[in-house]
Amino acid sequence: MLQANRIPWYRWHAFRRGLASNLYATGAQDILVQQVLRHAKAHVTRDCYITVFDTAVSSAMEKLEVQVERLEECTQESRQLEFTFAERLDWRTAIAKSQARGGFSDLLGG
Repeated sequence: MLQANRIPWYRWHAFRRGLASNLYATGAQDILVQQVLRHAKAHVTRDCYITVFDTAVSSAMEKLEVQVERLEECTQESRQLEFTFAERLDWRTAIAKSQARGGFSDLLGG
């Protein structure tokens, strides 16, 4: 089933960690997760298997993904402009340098 959906398999330990983290994220108490994984000690489940998902991190990564997709849709010239100005060059200086050298692509080379 994983191969049919092109999902990579990362072995049983990764599966158990993902299961524990997802159960915990849906509201299951750590004691219940401990029982599902059949651990003798709850602290092992909490310390080694449960990863708490940070919604702020997920939200920031989704925003970054949108920005990268927009950048991929731009033409090559637009990418060079964004890259150049991402270095915080003063736009007047950048224009003067580009006109003196023959275009914005020369700014990337130095």
